[in-house]
Amino acid sequence: MGESQTDNPTLSLGIGECETVYQPPVRPSGIVTLLLGMLCSLIVLNRGFLPLAVVVVLLGLFAMRPAPAGAPVGRRAAMLGIVLAIFFLTLGWTRGAIIERDVSRSAEKFALHWLKLAEMGEWELAYELTNPPSSRQNPRMPLKAHYLKLEKAQELSEYKEQELIQMFTELTQQPHWELTERPRISRSSGDYLVSLQFTDRNNAFPSQTLLTMQRVWQPQENHFDWMVKSHELR
Repeated sequence: MGESQTDNPTLSLGIGECETVYQPPVRPSGIVTLLLGMLCSLIVLNRGFLPLAVVVVLLGLFAMRPAPAGAPVGRRAAMLGIVLAIFFLTLGWTRGAIIERDVSRSAEKFALHWLKLAEMGEWELAYELTNPPSSRQNPRMPLKAHYLKLEKAQELSEYKEQELIQMFTELTQQPHWELTERPRISRSSGDYLVSLQFTDRNNAFPSQTLLTMQRVWQPQENHFDWMVKSHELR
């Protein structure tokens, strides 16, 4: 169904005169704008739909272009569609920003906890936190005894040979960690990945440390948990 390009003329006959009256054009794009504006509610759930709001605004402005015979049919629908698009765009962006802020804070708190464990030489627990929550030792069971087993002892020994862990064993004073830049957030298979780069204000730790945290859903416990996906020196 195409847009009417010109006003539709009708013939009005009066006594002694012949007058042409123009009717406002019909703009189906206005109805389409309204429908797409309602579809913009998906932005609240997934910010990947943000470009849809831009499409709605452009289409709505096209539908609202002036006509000689007055406001075109579909103009109000286009205006409402634009309003809905802007509303859902604002709501979705705000909601996403709040979620990412909370995710960043939670990841930073977990990262600082892991750094503290490494400072204290709690290698068994530090290593456990690099594994997915579902693969960790039952917290009710003694952790150190678990890592006395031959296979686990070998895993822990190889873990302690990593360069970053070796630097923790050589610490002579307590570090004071702070972020050097804003956390970088990404998604992988639905999980949040948060990269945090720390530096030591006390200069006890000579290099900057990059930790990548992964938030994992725990279906059995019905909540999210964190793991240290990777750590490296920068």
